[in-house]
Amino acid sequence: MALAPGTRLGNYEIVAAVGAGGMGEVYRSRDPRLNRDVAIKVLSPQLANDPAAVGRFEREAMSVARLSHPNILSIFEFVQQNGTAFVVTEFVEGETLRARLEGGPLAARRAVSYALQIARGIAAAHARGIVHRDLKPENVMITRDDHVKIRRLRKVAVATDGAVYPVISPKGDSLIFVSGGDRDMFSAPIGATTATPTRLSGNETGGKYFGPTSWSSDGALLTGPLALASGHYAGVGVYDLGSRRTTEVSSDKTGGVQWLPHTRRLLYFTNNGTQLVVVDYATRVRTVVDVRLPAPATDDTFAIAPDGRAIYYGAARAEADIWIVERK
Repeated sequence: MALAPGTRLGNYEIVAAVGAGGMGEVYRSRDPRLNRDVAIKVLSPQLANDPAAVGRFEREAMSVARLSHPNILSIFEFVQQNGTAFVVTEFVEGETLRARLEGGPLAARRAVSYALQIARGIAAAHARGIVHRDLKPENVMITRDDHVKIRRLRKVAVATDGAVYPVISPKGDSLIFVSGGDRDMFSAPIGATTATPTRLSGNETGGKYFGPTSWSSDGALLTGPLALASGHYAGVGVYDLGSRRTTEVSSDKTGGVQWLPHTRRLLYFTNNGTQLVVVDYATRVRTVVDVRLPAPATDDTFAIAPDGRAIYYGAARAEADIWIVERK
């Protein structure tokens, strides 16, 4: 049953219903203690009577609550009382990205700004072992001043400590991450129940350790930087999930490598973000792209368009600037 305006729920007062989903209903509410509006998601009665569902709801809420990032919706509190379970989050004045898109095509600069904000938020979540299993325009809020807020993140159920920088498979059913001082690499399925990760052998070559940053479109290969035990970047590698073997394909120093979609070519920035390089994994041919970059790039944060014809990146010394490199 929907809660009527004026209903008290714990320390909060319901203002209005703002949405509903499979797990429950969402209300705009008032926190009189801090004199601010908040959003409250109330777990449906069916799920509230299921201890396993409530436990999962609480664990995921508390995991995301420990993540502080300007592009991720903040979670303030999880409450259980009188058979009701709910989570309290910040209230966003704005609309979903879906609603914004329905108003017509976005200007290129605005679209790139949204994409980079989403990428930064998701990268921060991945660094804490948190993934978004349902990233879509409906789950991205745009504030009135064009600030992105990602909602409905979930904790990956992996039984390990110290997991960092997970890379999600193309099908979204598994992940690869590094742990143990960035020297050990593991894989784990993504599911509702806790999974025990499997250690992947062969992630070291010539005293350099492989760190995955991108998965090939067919799911067979990973690419990423190679680093010395000291943590300094020392090359670019490709890890074959079938043979469990790492191959060094370049000695360039970079912090992020991406596969070009549906190819065996990989791409990265190097030389302090002033060069854009493409390496063909099959032939090992290294090509410096003949393009004058308008500003040095942040080598570990960039995005490639699905058709591979454009690269979006932020300038290293002026992150408010967003640049697009297009392939003619």
